[in-house]
Amino acid sequence: MYPGKFLAMNADPERVVIMNSLFNMADTYALATLIDYFDNKSEYKRKDDRTGVQLDNITISYKSIAQDTHSAVSYVHQDNESTLKNYVLKNIQKYIIKDPRITILLRQLQKHGAKTFLLTNSSYYYTNGVMKYLIGDSWTSYFDVTFVDAKKPLWFAQGTALRQVDPATGTPKLGIHHGPATKGQVFAGGNSDVLRNMFMAQGKNVMYIGDHLFGDVLKSKKTKVVPELGQEISIWADRHAHFEKLVSLSKEMEELYSQLGVESEISCKPDIQSNLKQIREITQEMDQSYSKMGSLFRSGSRTTFFATQVERFADLYSSSCYNLIYYPQFYFFRAAMTLMPHESTVDHVSRKMQPKVPSLPSQSPNSSNGWTYCHEEDDAPISEEGVIQLADNSKKSE
Repeated sequence: MYPGKFLAMNADPERVVIMNSLFNMADTYALATLIDYFDNKSEYKRKDDRTGVQLDNITISYKSIAQDTHSAVSYVHQDNESTLKNYVLKNIQKYIIKDPRITILLRQLQKHGAKTFLLTNSSYYYTNGVMKYLIGDSWTSYFDVTFVDAKKPLWFAQGTALRQVDPATGTPKLGIHHGPATKGQVFAGGNSDVLRNMFMAQGKNVMYIGDHLFGDVLKSKKTKVVPELGQEISIWADRHAHFEKLVSLSKEMEELYSQLGVESEISCKPDIQSNLKQIREITQEMDQSYSKMGSLFRSGSRTTFFATQVERFADLYSSSCYNLIYYPQFYFFRAAMTLMPHESTVDHVSRKMQPKVPSLPSQSPNSSNGWTYCHEEDDAPISEEGVIQLADNSKKSE
């Protein structure tokens, strides 16, 4: 079914469904349980093409099971008056983790001038119940504005009509809201443009924190919450020697092939079967250390699809948003520099050939090309006065 290890997941959306958020855990568990049930039921026979099971003239495809499961989970979750949400609120201590750091974080952000907002697809009824449990009756005072029934990811695009919610009844008021918002107000619907206009903030000055970050929020800062990260770090620390062994085995294979020249015969091809066998064994052992599904971020020496999404879409990622408490508001987070494959070969390539790099003529600060500065791409451009000041400082240091 899969002749290679690479699977173009976006190339066939009808056949491949990506489940990579906390919300998808319900889908994943239900789907795995149902498939296991039909596969092990004696009266059902698995189809030869492994796309489903068959009972007499009835065929049940895995695709239809997945679609029905997703529809059922979505129906239960999106129904604001559902039995599920009422059950959660009645047993809230069992399902919602209460942490006193939530008020510390929010007050700390507000103390340093940050605007805080709550964005959720849930109804006001459910949101109010959860937030009262976490913070108290005055929970709206911890947010400058709250958006319920947001309908993400639509909220990040055209969105829906913005209506103010009446806290007394929990229902949206008639008409569409216009103008600024007062602190603590709750709205239903809206979109990201409404938020930016309320706070007079551009995209890069807005940071979203959540367990699922949508790819279309490209102009804003994003912090992804990955609860499994704590366990991942703990196991990584204990099993790091295995990863070092994988690196060592890979380097051994690289060295064997690097000794070959362009005229080498096929008979000179190195025997790397022992290395490959050890790599497979160590990779399997590492994966089993995490869980039956392996690590969330890594498979052997390679990163997972989830890990690449985190690197691509998230500016920060952490096991909890409360970790921000331990950093000053002006803290500058910066990822470690990573090397591309050709850059990682510089050490041994430079021993073989060291091309001469022609020296460039020196350039006067007063030349026609002017000054060139290396600064953060998000920073505001340097003004003309700033350039003159930098030039003066440079002359003084000569």
